[in-house]
Amino acid sequence: DQLITMVFAGHETTATALAFTWYVLATHPDIRERFDAELETVLGDHPPTYDDLQDLEFTENIITEALRLYPPIHTIPRRTKSDVEVNGFRIPEDHEIHLSVIHVHRDGQFYDDPLSFRPDRWTDEFEEELHDFAYVPFGGGRRTCIGREFALLEAKVVLATIGQQFEFEWEKNRDIELEPRVTTQSKEGIPLKLSPR
Repeated sequence: DQLITMVFAGHETTATALAFTWYVLATHPDIRERFDAELETVLGDHPPTYDDLQDLEFTENIITEALRLYPPIHTIPRRTKSDVEVNGFRIPEDHEIHLSVIHVHRDGQFYDDPLSFRPDRWTDEFEEELHDFAYVPFGGGRRTCIGREFALLEAKVVLATIGQQFEFEWEKNRDIELEPRVTTQSKEGIPLKLSPR
């Protein structure tokens, strides 16, 4: 069951995360320049190896921030085992509730300027102070996605590998409009123009 979860559940979610990451890089040229500079410094002209990945710190921050703004899994369903009261609201036993990951990730209570793409917010100090359930693109607690580490590793390798060779441009004059399906999607897709670096 765990292997099936990693193989099947990991494809669309990681692809979605990478698509949104390319979108934010295409719409933030200053961040893209810093990303390019890190790839040049750490990798030069050779493809990333496992040993290189720990040195791609800004690349990791870009992925982390993209997952915050555009989490592939937009809601997490749970069923109550008993009556629960939360902030004065009674939730009856055997009732399905959904945590909106997007709303939590964009909550000003946890993030300054929550709608802005700011990879630099992800410092060690910030992460230490952040509530355990304020960043949950892979769920949280004992039900955290088993594929979390694999997905982050895969996303970093793919982003760095493609980023060495290509750039993406956003040619529309408006932001994407999100549409929740099985995973978070954009209503019109994410049509980006691809060009060699």
